[in-house]
Amino acid sequence: MGIDLVSDFGEFFGDFDVTATWEGVAFQIHFENFYEPMETNLGTVVEASAPRAVCRAADVQGIAHDDILVIPVDGVQTRYKVVGIQPDGAGMTTLILLEA
Repeated sequence: MGIDLVSDFGEFFGDFDVTATWEGVAFQIHFENFYEPMETNLGTVVEASAPRAVCRAADVQGIAHDDILVIPVDGVQTRYKVVGIQPDGAGMTTLILLEA
C-alpha cells in the first residue's frame, strides 16, 4: 500500500499560509518573500526580494509564465507575475514570483 502524498499535503498548509487567487480560483499557498543576495553585472552584490509561493500542483495545473496571482500581503491584495514554475514531481509546485 503506497502513501498518498497529495492528500497528506493538506497538513503542510497551516496558520501561516494564505489564500491566493489565480484566474478567479482561490487556493492555499505557503508564501515566502525572503531577501537574497544577487550579483549585478558590475560585480556588486545587492539584496533583492525573492517572492515565491509553494502550492499543490493540482491547484495550478495550466499556470504559465506571466500569469498573475493575487496574494494578500500585510492586509493588501498584491499582484504577482509568475516568472518561474518548479514542480517537484511529488505533487507540489513552487512558483517564482515578481511583483506586478
